[in-house]
Amino acid sequence: MNTLFLFNFGSSVAAVTIGLAGLIVSLFLRRIQKWSKNFFVIMFAILWVYAWSNVLFLYTSQPGSTFHLHAVKIFYFTASLSSSSLMPMVLLFISHQIKVNRDGYSPPLLKAALRLDAIVWGLYIFLLCLAQITKYLYEFTPDNQLVKGPFYQILMLPALVILIINILVLILSRSYLRKDQRIGLWLFVLFPLAGVILQIVFFGMMFIVLSSSLAAYILFTFIVKDSVKEHTKNIEQIADQKMSLLTLQMRPHFICNTLLSIYYLCDADTEKAKHVIKNYTEYLRKNFTAMSKDTLVPFENELEHTRAYLEVEKVRFEGQFNVEFDTPNTSFVIPSLTLQPLVENSVKHGVDPEADPVDITVRTLKKDGDNIIIVEDTGTGGGKSDGEGTHVAFENIKTRIELMCNGSISLEPREGGGTRVTVTIPQA
Repeated sequence: MNTLFLFNFGSSVAAVTIGLAGLIVSLFLRRIQKWSKNFFVIMFAILWVYAWSNVLFLYTSQPGSTFHLHAVKIFYFTASLSSSSLMPMVLLFISHQIKVNRDGYSPPLLKAALRLDAIVWGLYIFLLCLAQITKYLYEFTPDNQLVKGPFYQILMLPALVILIINILVLILSRSYLRKDQRIGLWLFVLFPLAGVILQIVFFGMMFIVLSSSLAAYILFTFIVKDSVKEHTKNIEQIADQKMSLLTLQMRPHFICNTLLSIYYLCDADTEKAKHVIKNYTEYLRKNFTAMSKDTLVPFENELEHTRAYLEVEKVRFEGQFNVEFDTPNTSFVIPSLTLQPLVENSVKHGVDPEADPVDITVRTLKKDGDNIIIVEDTGTGGGKSDGEGTHVAFENIKTRIELMCNGSISLEPREGGGTRVTVTIPQA
């Protein structure tokens, strides 16, 4: 075995190790977006196939090899196809990250670049397939040796075009990407480019295999680093949002009115006063517990909190509202302080002493695998989050639902009058 073979074989084996390590880490990594995780699983799987195909191709194409020529052709074809699959993945990743960073926005130029990338990649696959039935691009000798054809360079043109497209898109998209994303993507593009240049200078040495593997792992490292930063930022944002909501929850007039109601009940109805004190204490306890938890809580906990709150409000607004719970589906988790503020909004903006009693309904159901919470009332709110406090509370809940469980919330007028709030929590 000569030095060139040992270098190429060693580089391919190193690439196999990197691909396998990346695949295992990406499979079990948690603090990363689901889309990004799937992206890296697919990328490292392709990389692993690419590296293994190179190992097998090098081993079977040695001078004097007794392996069948068709096996050598298959290994070379698989290596070429899998390596080409890595190139368009850059734009896919950029497109997704821009949508995430810009709330679904995708620049028209990027869409055009994606289409062009797909066309050029399709052209490469066509040429690669054409090479299997013609000798103009490349061929194999009877002793399993690869020989370039007169138009071999044409086979390299699609890869060059895709590389140029990737570089141009990276330059034009720099303002849409975060710092670590930009660095990782640039290295993912430039490392293989450096490998190609070295491979041209030192003909026969397969730098591209090792450089592609290192580039993929470096991109993975920078994206994980970026995800950890965003995760930490989200945790801080959730904590700030929760404190803001708790401040709204502990508003002075609510506390004073409740204590005054209890004060008058102590003489009028002692047992009822005790009942209100118990529920008010439970309500406060749930609020204080929420301050110490950054995790999701069982929906049943939120129901208990809401019921305690409503028992207190029934004393203040006696006979002015009715509540119905229809919650057969409770086996899921949500951010703390989600349901109670929504029901409180129905009481606060729906109850009118001069109008008929308000009917408030809390329902849960399962739809297409998602957990749905519906809070609706027949009051005068009209589907609007009027008032600074209510608007802040609604936006607060919306942000925490999106960040903590990838859910959504909508507020709309109810048919026949009143308000309907729908919360969708994807099944974990």
